[in-house]
Amino acid sequence: MKRSFNIITKRVVLAASLACGISITACSQDSTGADADTKDILTKFEQGEEESSEETKEIESLWSKESASESRVKLESKLVDGEIELIIPQYNGSSDQRVEYLIDGEKKCDFNFIFPEQITEIETCDYNFDGNVDIVFVGYNHGKKDFWLYRSCVREYEEDTCYFVNDDDIESYVEKELSDDYSAEDIINALTNGLVNGEISSYSDAYKAIVAFNQIEYESLDLKYSLVYIDEDDIPELLVDDTGYWISVYSFSNSTVTEPMEFCGYGVGGCVNYEYVPYKNSLRYFGHDTETYGYTLMKIENNKLVTTYLEDCYYEEETVNYNNYTDEQLSPEELKNRVEEYNSCAFEELYGEYTEEEIIEQLQ
Repeated sequence: MKRSFNIITKRVVLAASLACGISITACSQDSTGADADTKDILTKFEQGEEESSEETKEIESLWSKESASESRVKLESKLVDGEIELIIPQYNGSSDQRVEYLIDGEKKCDFNFIFPEQITEIETCDYNFDGNVDIVFVGYNHGKKDFWLYRSCVREYEEDTCYFVNDDDIESYVEKELSDDYSAEDIINALTNGLVNGEISSYSDAYKAIVAFNQIEYESLDLKYSLVYIDEDDIPELLVDDTGYWISVYSFSNSTVTEPMEFCGYGVGGCVNYEYVPYKNSLRYFGHDTETYGYTLMKIENNKLVTTYLEDCYYEEETVNYNNYTDEQLSPEELKNRVEEYNSCAFEELYGEYTEEEIIEQLQ
């Protein structure tokens, strides 16, 4: 039984800070293209009401604990300009073993993996529509068919690095929706409604799928949604708001959804709220700590939220300090004028206003 989702834990963490085709290469392949060391014969039992019959089924493995070598699996994704490869090591029983994730032969990260008895399918997708590659594994463990979802996350402030986490809370939802004879594609479709990020025809289709996924992932929360115009184009962004805790913002362009603002915490202490100037790609939040307060000014660049300028003032002092995080060479006076001009714009609060049903109606 997969564990249930602990939303309280996720809230604390947040406040503090589809399917594509695959081609397989493996060591010691036989003439059929399957790994000679990882080709298993599994026995499948189908039971009726009064009697059972035994059926033998041959399944080609991509990897198994009995393999005499590592397996290298090549994957593709619309979200990556290059060839993805996974290196699954020969199993040695150590809890320190990790799967390596490479793009065009360059290692991007490795990650802890729940090594099953056998892996029979691996597919890429983006089931949470954040613009990052997720991976679906299907196989067998303890003699039963099973699957594992690994969500890709981008490391904050490090654009070219990522990491993967096992998404067992989502697995618990999906397993209730599947028939016994499921495939990786069935799993992906259950989460994405058949949409492949990078091939989505309209922002309305994309945002409806995102709303549906958020309702799955945060079913215990009273999420609110809004369509807002943050950047300069006429395509709205989708705002998801767990009122008083965090907001996320999704953007749509060139058939692809990204999530430039991901679980941005706000509320009691620290950041009070987020604001934006419609169609200007100008954002800010008012923050404070035990010593200072002031605005942090931001914009969305390359599908990420980046800081441009910062002002802070010590309590009971009149002096305001300014910091420049752009590549512009500005004198202290120019920087002060730039920040004051930025703050003089007509900012509006970013918040969710509509229920799931109401936002879906707007997207029809």
